[in-house]
Amino acid sequence: MLLSLINKSSCGIALAIVAAGTGGLIASAAQANGLAHRFGAAGQAAKSESRADTPAGKQSMSTLPAISGIAARITPTVVHLSVSGSKNVSIAADSSCDDDVDMDESPDAMALKKRLKQFQKQFGILPPMLKVPVQSDGSGVIIGEDGIIMTNAHVVEMAEAISVKLHDRREYQARLLGTDPLTDIALIKIDAKGLPVAKLAHDSRLAPGDWVVAIGSPFGLSHSVTAGVVSATERFFSSEDFLPFIQSDAAVNPGSSGGPLVNMRGEVVGINSGFMTRTTGFQGLSFAIPIDLARKVSQALLRDGRVRHAQLGIEVQDLSDPLAKSFNLHKPAGALVIDVSGDSTAQKAGLEIGDVILSVDGREINVSGEIATSLIMASPGQAMALDVWHRGAMRKVRVLLDEAPEKNDKGGMLLSAAQQDIASLGLVISALDPDDQLGVNKGTGVLVRSVTGAAQHAGVRMGDILLALNATPIKNLDDAVKIAAGAGDYMAALIQHGQEKRYVALYRGK
Repeated sequence: MLLSLINKSSCGIALAIVAAGTGGLIASAAQANGLAHRFGAAGQAAKSESRADTPAGKQSMSTLPAISGIAARITPTVVHLSVSGSKNVSIAADSSCDDDVDMDESPDAMALKKRLKQFQKQFGILPPMLKVPVQSDGSGVIIGEDGIIMTNAHVVEMAEAISVKLHDRREYQARLLGTDPLTDIALIKIDAKGLPVAKLAHDSRLAPGDWVVAIGSPFGLSHSVTAGVVSATERFFSSEDFLPFIQSDAAVNPGSSGGPLVNMRGEVVGINSGFMTRTTGFQGLSFAIPIDLARKVSQALLRDGRVRHAQLGIEVQDLSDPLAKSFNLHKPAGALVIDVSGDSTAQKAGLEIGDVILSVDGREINVSGEIATSLIMASPGQAMALDVWHRGAMRKVRVLLDEAPEKNDKGGMLLSAAQQDIASLGLVISALDPDDQLGVNKGTGVLVRSVTGAAQHAGVRMGDILLALNATPIKNLDDAVKIAAGAGDYMAALIQHGQEKRYVALYRGK
């Protein structure tokens, strides 16, 4: 999956930030022996000295930090995710490049898509969209002893089934609790108790040069440990990106997404989300979501099943040195307002195009992305104090933040009290998105978000569509809840999986 693209050519990617996926290369035995010959003796000496003389989490001037103790503590809290599902892909014949395929698709899906595009070019009879299988690996970190696991939203965004493998090799099927694609954070849950829980940092301030450890499942190799240093903090990629990524050179590859980034105290300081590359593998630049942000989002998902984001109603850009001089500013710092939405809180507060926001709630703004970071950590209805350079003079502006409209989020949801009758069948459901209604009559059915218990035993899968209970068609969520509440312990559910429809028997467990 591509989180962001830079320098995209007409027929490929020159530089990309890559997220979870599968695939990769394994070095030959000769190459491995060569590496051992080059680094073996010195590496062993350093390791022996580190373990014998240096406590875990501390380092001397002459040795590298000892990370074995840190890895031993945190690794049991890391899980390997195997995600399977399907996605709608475009097979339109107007593509300018036959090799233009998404990197998160399975090899079989990519080959199928390419063949179908070629077939359509020749005969012109295929639909513009087709569902293809998706298979990928990912990682997660346990944050609740009762089976609550944090991962990336992009790891589970197309999931129909999520398999979780613990460090002790136990395996579970997970259900999706909620996702927030805007921050790339998701929560899943397995039915387990007494699990080891990762310690999340409460003071996650990092500085370039600090040592960090990344743990995940690169290319499906579960519980792999890598180490490096923080390269930068609050790394933004454009004025539209509000995630203040932690950049490090700890190796992160496809399958590592969702795993923890850990400091030398054994605390999780970030959730690994992607890496920058000119190929498809790690090249020394990896990026993690700060744990302060991830914690805030996960708390909202646990509490409400979704995240309410704040908005100000402006677009901003960075200030170059010539621009700063043109606005009579002493240095190129702040966020230059380039658009103000009509009837927004910014417009009501008097912000105008050409204003420069220099601080938010007393915190100096150096780059425009810091405005969005302040918003993502705030809540709708919260007051915010701005210092604004307005037409050559300083002014203070107080704004009351609006709630951002909900974007197209195919993530899960927590159960409301009204949906407990559905939950007793092992089903979590939500309204159908128009994109999910291929082959389904409009206004019919609800989407199965997660499956456990009776429904799982009956063969219902995440991503199926529930069309009817007993002989009563389901048009919306209310229909499903009401019909289930009035039925007995045994129910016949009409399920659509892909293009196939079938009835399955469900038993309401007590």
